[in-house]
Amino acid sequence: MNEMLLDIRNLAKIYDTGPGTVDVLRDVTFQVARGEMLALTGASGVGKSTLLHLLGGLDRETGGSIRYRGRLLNAMSESERERYRNREIGFVFQFHHLLPEFTAAENVAVPLLIRGEQHQIAHDQAMAMLDRVGLGFRALHKPGELSGGEQQRVALARAVVTQPSIVLADEPTGNLDEDTSRDVFNLIVQLNRELGVTFVVATHNLNLARSTHRWLRLTDGRLESMDGTRITNTP
Repeated sequence: MNEMLLDIRNLAKIYDTGPGTVDVLRDVTFQVARGEMLALTGASGVGKSTLLHLLGGLDRETGGSIRYRGRLLNAMSESERERYRNREIGFVFQFHHLLPEFTAAENVAVPLLIRGEQHQIAHDQAMAMLDRVGLGFRALHKPGELSGGEQQRVALARAVVTQPSIVLADEPTGNLDEDTSRDVFNLIVQLNRELGVTFVVATHNLNLARSTHRWLRLTDGRLESMDGTRITNTP
C-alpha cells in the first residue's frame, strides 16, 4: 500500500461574514496516498478552493484536523508551515500567476531561489523542467509572449521543480480551450506517472475527473464519493 501523505478528519471551515457565518466545509474526511491522482469536483462556490488552501497550509481550519505524514498542520509554527509549503507542496491555479517581467526559466526558478538554492543550480533545474514539459525552446520568453497553454505548462513546471510530495491544482485547465485543456491534463498525468508526484486536482471538467485514480465530489460543504454515498466521519 502506498504511504498515506494527507489524513483529513472531520474538517470544517466557517467564515464570519459579520451578520452571520457561512459553513464552507463541514465534517470533510478523506485521505490522500503517495502517488495518487485525486479529482475534486463540485459546483462553483462549494468549497473546492478553500479545501485546497487548507491542505496547502495557506489557511487554517475552523475544526477537525489535517495531518501530513502524521503531523498536524495546525501544530506547526509559522516557519514550519512556510517550509511545508515550499518543500512539500506545489501549487497550480486557474490563472497561472506567472511574474510578467520574468522569463519562463526565471519563473520556474523562483521557488528554488526562495528555498535558498544557488542561482546557477536553480537555473539548471528550471531549464531541465521546462524541457520535460516541452518548453525548453521557450525558456527566454516572457509570459506575455506565450499562449495560454504554454503559460500553464510553465506554471506546472514551477510547481514540480522543487520535487514536492503533493501538487494542489485549482482548476488548472479552467481557462483553456478544450484541446489545450486536454494537452495540459495529459501533461499532469505524465508528471504524476513519471515523477511520482501526488496530484489533488479541483476541476469542473468531468471528463478529466474520470481519468484520475479517484474522484470525489463536494456538495453543500460535505464530501461524497461518486456513487452518491456520503463519506462518513471517522473517530
